[in-house]
Amino acid sequence: MKKYEMYDLKKASYIKIGCKAKNFIEVYNEDDLKEAVSMNNPKILGGMSNVLFAGDSYENTFISLQGEFKEIERISDTDVRAGAGVMLSSLLSFLAENGLSGLEELSGIPGSLGGMLFMNAGANGVSISDLLVSFDTLENKNLKKDECVFSYRHSSIKEPVEFVTLRLKKDSKENIKNKMSDIINKRKMTQPYDTLSLGCVFKNPAFEIPAWKLIDSVGMRSKCVNDVCVSEKHSNFIINKGDGKASDFLSLSEEIVKLVWENYNVKLEYEIEILF
Repeated sequence: MKKYEMYDLKKASYIKIGCKAKNFIEVYNEDDLKEAVSMNNPKILGGMSNVLFAGDSYENTFISLQGEFKEIERISDTDVRAGAGVMLSSLLSFLAENGLSGLEELSGIPGSLGGMLFMNAGANGVSISDLLVSFDTLENKNLKKDECVFSYRHSSIKEPVEFVTLRLKKDSKENIKNKMSDIINKRKMTQPYDTLSLGCVFKNPAFEIPAWKLIDSVGMRSKCVNDVCVSEKHSNFIINKGDGKASDFLSLSEEIVKLVWENYNVKLEYEIEILF
């Protein structure tokens, strides 16, 4: 276990917005994790790719999964067991090298496996839970998929996830890598791929019109509050052009929610997590 005081969340955040955290702990095994979650107001952080740090200060004990939680193991011809701290990019590289297909549609999405399972992340019609076999939490081991409820960008998981087992399909390395490359190239064409953002800010509503079209239709594409702007490329992304603040982000996102509600009677829900 490693402990840090006054840890700079701004540097760690994907959108480069945040204050300093009073307590930040790296845990390397289950014993570390047990100790950390017993501390004051514990909060596990994954890749910090969909979290807006909106507070001025935090009394939380922020926890980062390292060590064994970063390990990936092939446990059968089709099954892989990976730690909750594994970044999706690392997992996808491992799967490609081992000729295992199924997660390519999520290529280019930042984030850690535990966080992605917790919110049931997905793209292009594929969600992480589609490939789930079982998972371990701090309190319960070998929980089967049907012991949890998964829906669009949601799961019923309440406990810290430690390890995840996924079932893939065998394919050639070449096919898998080509598909991953194609999907990333498409993202680059349609999303602000190389800018500071938290990915899609809002969930798509239950009906046919996606969130970005609603945001477009109320005239919010390219709108800015100081250095924080709705992306010109994809209006469900809010980007930081350099010196953006959480208050700027919230002003912009709340204006979007207000306008969509007034024009369509639709309440947009955040896909990102906002920590006050």
